[in-house]
Amino acid sequence: MAAKHRTDITLDEYLMSMAAIAVHAERDQQEMAKAAPLVALVVGVLAHMAQDLEDDHNVDPEVADLVHEMARDAGRMVASFRQAEKASADAAQAAAQAAQEVARVYGQDQAAMDEGGVAQASAAVHHD
Repeated sequence: MAAKHRTDITLDEYLMSMAAIAVHAERDQQEMAKAAPLVALVVGVLAHMAQDLEDDHNVDPEVADLVHEMARDAGRMVASFRQAEKASADAAQAAAQAAQEVARVYGQDQAAMDEGGVAQASAAVHHD
C-alpha cells in the first residue's frame, strides 16, 4: 500500500489506547469514590468544630467563621469528587464502547474483503 494511503495508527494500537483510557478512567473513578466519603467526614468535623468554637470558647468569631468556610469548601470538594467519579465512569464506558464499535466495523470490513478476495479495502472517496 502506498504510504499516502496508510494510517498513522494500527487497529491494535487504537484498541490498546482505548483499553488504557478505560482502565485509567476506572481507576480514577475508584479513587474519587474513596476520597469523597473521607472528605465528607472532614466536613462534619469542621462543622462541629466551628459550632463548638462559637458556643463554648472565648475565641474571636472570625475564627469560627473561617472554620465554617473551610467546612463549606470541603463540602464543595465532596461534590466535585462525586462529579469526577461520574465523569470517570462515563469516560471508561465511552472508551470501551468506542473500541467495541471500531472492532465490530473493522471485523465487518475484514469479512467483506475476505468475501471479495481482496487484500486491502479502498477508501470510500475512491467510489464517488
